[in-house]
Amino acid sequence: MKIYITAILFLISITMVIMPLTLFAAQGDTSVGCGVGWYVTKSMTTTAATTRVSTNATFSNTLAMTTGTSGCARHSIVMNDKMGLHFIAANYQNILLDVSQGNGEYLIGLSRSMGCSDKVSSVFSNETRSHFSEIFPIVNDQENHEKSLQFLKRMIKNNQVLVSSCNILG
Repeated sequence: MKIYITAILFLISITMVIMPLTLFAAQGDTSVGCGVGWYVTKSMTTTAATTRVSTNATFSNTLAMTTGTSGCARHSIVMNDKMGLHFIAANYQNILLDVSQGNGEYLIGLSRSMGCSDKVSSVFSNETRSHFSEIFPIVNDQENHEKSLQFLKRMIKNNQVLVSSCNILG
């Protein structure tokens, strides 16, 4: 009896995974041709799209697809966010010091990692200094690099000079 129930639960779980994938694939595949699924079939039919989606999901290569391997190019949004987040995480304490002082090489590096040109460095410096506590929240004695990045992007979007001179997406 246990084997019977286990088999039914397994079939239900497989169905719950495959059905959404099939529905997604049936909407038409407009992808650019990357991931393991494209090595299986390159046809542009609904069946081929379902096969690609199922293959990509089965081999769990989402990370490989978004990081530029598995035949996929990295999207510029991923690259911009990744560069800014990496810079913040690697240099958090130095950035804090430079922002609090209103100048320094790490503040310039932060500005550049956010896609800002050097001609707006003083505006970027003034904005980050005036929003210090929002950019660098400390919650439960822990740094939050993602929140810092998100606030910096909001700060840039809300400043007319920065939004026109910085190339940060998202």
